[in-house]
Amino acid sequence: MNKKLFLDRNSITFENAAEKNCKYFLKWATGRLPFLLKTGQEMISDIKDLF
Repeated sequence: MNKKLFLDRNSITFENAAEKNCKYFLKWATGRLPFLLKTGQEMISDIKDLF
């Protein structure tokens, strides 16, 4: 685990840092969503081909 991820210089409390990380993660996840959906659909079609 990277401590830098949780400990933000600007944040005084751990909750503050966790909230910031959550927002950053959501931003990252929404950016990756189209790619994840595409690979998910490809995986599903690959599985269907097996049966």
